[in-house]
Amino acid sequence: MTARITAAAPAPTGTQRLLASWMETGRPAGIGQHLNRFGPLPLGGYDGQVGREKLLRVVDDSGLVGRGGAWFPTGRKLRTVAGARQRTAVVANGCEGEAISEKDHALLTVAPHLALDGLQIAGHAVGAGEAIICVHRDDPVAASVATAVAERIDDPLPIRVVEVPGRYVSSEESALVNFINTGEGRPTAKPPRVFERGVSGRPTALDNVETLAHLALIARYGADWFRRQGSATAPGTSLFTLTGAVARPGVHELPLGLPLGEALRAAGGVSTPIQAVLLGGYAGTWVKLPEAARSIEGLGQVLIDKPLGAVPLSRLATIEDSDGPNQISRDDGRRRIVLSANAQGRALSEVVADIRRVVAETRLPEGYFITLGGQFQAQEEASRLVGLLSLVSLVLMFVVLYSRYRSATL
Repeated sequence: MTARITAAAPAPTGTQRLLASWMETGRPAGIGQHLNRFGPLPLGGYDGQVGREKLLRVVDDSGLVGRGGAWFPTGRKLRTVAGARQRTAVVANGCEGEAISEKDHALLTVAPHLALDGLQIAGHAVGAGEAIICVHRDDPVAASVATAVAERIDDPLPIRVVEVPGRYVSSEESALVNFINTGEGRPTAKPPRVFERGVSGRPTALDNVETLAHLALIARYGADWFRRQGSATAPGTSLFTLTGAVARPGVHELPLGLPLGEALRAAGGVSTPIQAVLLGGYAGTWVKLPEAARSIEGLGQVLIDKPLGAVPLSRLATIEDSDGPNQISRDDGRRRIVLSANAQGRALSEVVADIRRVVAETRLPEGYFITLGGQFQAQEEASRLVGLLSLVSLVLMFVVLYSRYRSATL
């Protein structure tokens, strides 16, 4: 482990790190409050090539991984880009496409300068000539970010704010780079990956804004400090959106490795009897309550299940207008709503009836239609399907055998 790095302000204690200033003052941090709480950029301790290598080693030792969903080691990503023999770029992804996630929005609202510090530090580590932060167009947080960038008159690397379309697929890393380069916010084929050829064809380190905020603190306080929270395999804290049937829904900073039950208690506990918990976003999984003892590693958002009729449609569905993964697509020019519901132990017909009732009670925009998504346990319907497939298989087998018989007799 590396030694603690001297900073101009004391390190946060306890689990409230990214939200330390907010918890202490109850106000979003402008540049003055940010500097009072965390001190200036710690780049002076990382001068020259030797200093950059020292910084990369600190990040490696911290065990920091990306908080955008992929959980890729941040030190490895930075080293890859830093090793390129050409000018590089750094990008902060502040676009939050998940329907129930609010963590990045909260961070950029109350502590935008931590994410911007991290962008500067990442740029220093890889020798970047360009720094960009991406936010969704028309998102109120865009104004907060623009104000914060304007306050930073002493940054060594100018930061450009890019507003991208507010669509789920536009948040994907290759889509962000494609939009920066061409104005088209759609994912591109891989390889090459963004770290190989990204902004303007340069190797690009693209990180989630929460990842960069952690990087800003690690550069100040060191790897050992970072590892004091979390588990041995998943060090540090992370921001989680806890919503649904909890007493205090919202964004909470919690140590990784924490059992889910303790995470729920941090949100005031469940407010009504629940059946299951949705872990993650579009790619998440419903788990029954007895299985919810797992730790909160690799999760960014958690939806605590209520009876379907009590959950607003906007929390169970998302509206998209672009082709993309996870059943979000355009069909004949119409927009599709993907509706996912907990159906553990229930017949599919019963779930569909519930969904139809919710849709009937909700005014949908003109031209939108519903697509059923998610995993549904429907033994009755599954049995019928298996029976039908078995019958089809028998018919096909008979056709093949009869064809072989005819060929042999001719």
